[in-house]
Amino acid sequence: MSRTLIDSRPPCGRAYYIENPGVSLPLQRRKRSCRKRKLGEESEYDEMPLTRHNDLYKYWAQVRNHRTMPTRSDIDPANIIRLLPVIALIEQRAEGYFWRLIGTEITEHFGRNLTGERYGSHFSPTSFVDATMASFDMAFEREVPVFDEFVYRSEEGLPHAVSRLICPLAADHTHPPMIIHTRLHRYEHLQAYFVAGQAQGELRSRHFIYSVEDIECQTREWLVRASSIAR
Repeated sequence: MSRTLIDSRPPCGRAYYIENPGVSLPLQRRKRSCRKRKLGEESEYDEMPLTRHNDLYKYWAQVRNHRTMPTRSDIDPANIIRLLPVIALIEQRAEGYFWRLIGTEITEHFGRNLTGERYGSHFSPTSFVDATMASFDMAFEREVPVFDEFVYRSEEGLPHAVSRLICPLAADHTHPPMIIHTRLHRYEHLQAYFVAGQAQGELRSRHFIYSVEDIECQTREWLVRASSIAR
């Protein structure tokens, strides 16, 4: 049974699960708390996820300048150089979403450069692709960033955990609506493989982000879950 998590505005404390997306079932509330590491507890992934998702959120909030959303013209790559390897730009068109730019770390994880191609064309199942695109739709509809996470599994069942901070960009006179997101992945090195065309994905959760505290909390929780998945 698959689960999709949709979070309401309050940070990490409240969430709503929908069992079997597409089937009309009552929403169930479940209390959650943001796990904080004990003093002295270390993780080799601390610097990577916490700063990259946070930094994109802070930059997006800064350049929107009191508007609900910034535009692509507001984004200056020179100001986010450190983030570029894990950044992707996705363009919204009438016929769907298309990759506009993909960072080198994302491309390496995919195993190919998908720039210019239709989003989701090398991934499966279709329900997974639709669920990840729904995260884009929700970011545009709510005009707020969305944090989502999913797991890829190879034919042998080897898991790769992925999280994204999805930030919407409004259209302007030069650019159509776009998504800019950071994408982070975690897996054991002995379980490495290219995910494009070689793995089945499953969306695990989705949350609206309204503050730095929200993204810090969700990223820490993702690290805990990703660590257990990767073992």
